Amino acid sequence: MTNYLSLPAVALCGFVTAFCNLAPLRAHAAETIFVDAVENFTWKANNCTRCTQVGEEGRSLEISVLPGDIIVFRQASDIDHGITHLLTADDEKIRNSGEDGNDTQIVEELTRVGPGKDLLPIPTTTPVEMARIKVKDNFTGSLQLQCTAHFNVMTVTLKKD
Repeated sequence: MTNYLSLPAVALCGFVTAFCNLAPLRAHAAETIFVDAVENFTWKANNCTRCTQVGEEGRSLEISVLPGDIIVFRQASDIDHGITHLLTADDEKIRNSGEDGNDTQIVEELTRVGPGKDLLPIPTTTPVEMARIKVKDNFTGSLQLQCTAHFNVMTVTLKKD
């Protein structure tokens, strides 16, 4: 007598295999990344596997981005902070909310407190959103951003993953 697996058992094995093979895809899905301006003139992104602290005393941040990622910049300290592009040339890479897009723009600004506006000090227990940007499908190269109050001492570099 020949032993065969029943059709439901074969289907179940195929489903389990397919489900297990999705794990690498889920690890590379777009996500929302919260970047906080904190004490000691530092950008922090807690629970972000694609973020690396860099620069003097780890004050700056590099983020490997994917199309569809949303980066939320928040003030989470009692020191003035803001967010703007580092290089004048990078201004053309940012599509402002409500503006018609073009191929040179690699991120879209979704919300913003105000262009280059510093936020006044706040209690550290209450993060306040400064800006929210979305990485576009055509993102290439990198985009450097900086704190409007601390300039290139506090930078965030978005780069292609």
